[in-house]
Amino acid sequence: MRLSDIKKYEIREEILGIYSNPENKIEKRKREFTKDNYLAWIPQYQSTIDKLPVEMVAHNKEITIDVDELDALGIPHYKWHYSFDKPVPTLVSGTGYYATSMRTPVMPEMVDVALQIMQDDRDLQAEKQTLRDFVLECLDKVTTTKQLRELWIDYPALAKSIPPEPVRKKKEAQLVLDLDNTLELGALNKRLTENLLDDY
Repeated sequence: MRLSDIKKYEIREEILGIYSNPENKIEKRKREFTKDNYLAWIPQYQSTIDKLPVEMVAHNKEITIDVDELDALGIPHYKWHYSFDKPVPTLVSGTGYYATSMRTPVMPEMVDVALQIMQDDRDLQAEKQTLRDFVLECLDKVTTTKQLRELWIDYPALAKSIPPEPVRKKKEAQLVLDLDNTLELGALNKRLTENLLDDY
């Protein structure tokens, strides 16, 4: 079967889909870290916060940290987020309409955990990129599912993503009957025509 660009895309996405679960686990670790880091950071201010009216302290459900400053390789990890069920005290920059929540600083005792998550994320993405490059190169070299099946004969895990070959219908041989009687079609057609005319 010929492989269209759309079908190649679907094959690629199905194969790379094996990374969805580990990527989700990494994202969960990032969220949990953000929460744990906040809970390690806020106690130093809690006694002061408790003495102030609620209106004097900024609150937000969403908290953010930025771990890029921890990465010696300078690879962007963007911001990690956590959403509490109810607003918690947060840092803010600016006032009024222009006020924005600031990121929670990473606590020193949490740095090693953050670095491990970042390394695991980096390793996973490198592994995924290696597979992506291999799959894209293979798909670029073939035009049919048969060629791709031959190319991936040693990669059964990848070959499972190749769509099955369409079932070709066998042409049935025309049935030839050996009859003793014959039918005069002219007489039959005449009879049918007369019946139609009689109905009018």
